[in-house]
Amino acid sequence: MFLKIGKIFLAILLSVFINGCNKSPTDSNRPIVTNSDWETSSPSAEDVNPELLNSLTQNIRNGNLGEISSLIIIRNNKLIYEQYFSPMTADSLHAIYSVTKSFTSTMIGRMIDDGILAGVNLNLLGLFPQYESILNMSLYKEAITLEHVLQMRAGFEWNELSVPYSHRTNIFSDLYASSDPYKFTLDQPMEADPGSVFRYNTGCTMLLGSIISRLTGMNAEQYAFITIFEPLNITQYQWNPWPASGEIPVGSTLRMKPTDMAKLGQLYLNGGTWNGERIISQNWIDQSTQKYSSFSWGGYGYQWWLLNFRINGRQVTVPRATGYGDQFVYYINELNMVVAFTSENYDNSTNSDIDIMEFYIIPAAE
Repeated sequence: MFLKIGKIFLAILLSVFINGCNKSPTDSNRPIVTNSDWETSSPSAEDVNPELLNSLTQNIRNGNLGEISSLIIIRNNKLIYEQYFSPMTADSLHAIYSVTKSFTSTMIGRMIDDGILAGVNLNLLGLFPQYESILNMSLYKEAITLEHVLQMRAGFEWNELSVPYSHRTNIFSDLYASSDPYKFTLDQPMEADPGSVFRYNTGCTMLLGSIISRLTGMNAEQYAFITIFEPLNITQYQWNPWPASGEIPVGSTLRMKPTDMAKLGQLYLNGGTWNGERIISQNWIDQSTQKYSSFSWGGYGYQWWLLNFRINGRQVTVPRATGYGDQFVYYINELNMVVAFTSENYDNSTNSDIDIMEFYIIPAAE
């Protein structure tokens, strides 16, 4: 651990020295103007250290921080850093995997805001009247609420994070291959009282997609477009249904441009508004980014991970939308900043985003 940190600081110092001998650091960090939705600025104009960002760029290009394919930084609602690493380009649609879950949580919040859902304390099975029988019924299963599903504390037996996704024994393979992923999830045996144990579970997120479809009369993609994508001017994306079921996978597979990924973080940072339009309530943002499960490094809310960082001398909680292969959207209230990554770290997750945040982006903005 200490050796790793030492190498990171050495890389920072070397790169800062090299870049400091070159032309003005703000020149290489000014964003490529690819998206008219974002007002652009320079790092220095928004009180962000350009030398640290130059160092960051060089270390990504040198392969010292994993296979990062794009990195976007927004501060004060302005695009200040926009870098793409071959073969990624500004117009590329990238698979964001489970970052999709945070978009889905936003849709559930919007349904509650609009009165389509009465709240998160609804009984889960009551939201699935289409199923006359469900396997492995128990008092535990009868007690599951919508909130337990949002928190991934429903109590189902589920091994999604304990086994690599490449292994056939990972339950995600069966979920993907099922002709009815909703029934498949509801049929699973229970291992715990709902609300007592966290188990990362894409099946839980899929259940949210069924609730969206049944109560709105639209599939999840249609509802997302009307309530989130269109207001945020996200017009270029792909969201293909799973082949076995034909259902929209609301827990994964959404593809979009990195600058559009960042809009989710900015929406939450803005308290639920975009260009003066209310899209989601502040109440839902507060509710969905509380720690319902706590770990040594952070916690989990309603389809958002919550990480602990030291910022300006104190520990703060930073929400992060997270996807397989190291796809991330952070928003940092304390720094008025949004950070979005795409990566290709599919074989061995490097968690290089933590190093990037701790040693480059947060210090550059403090």
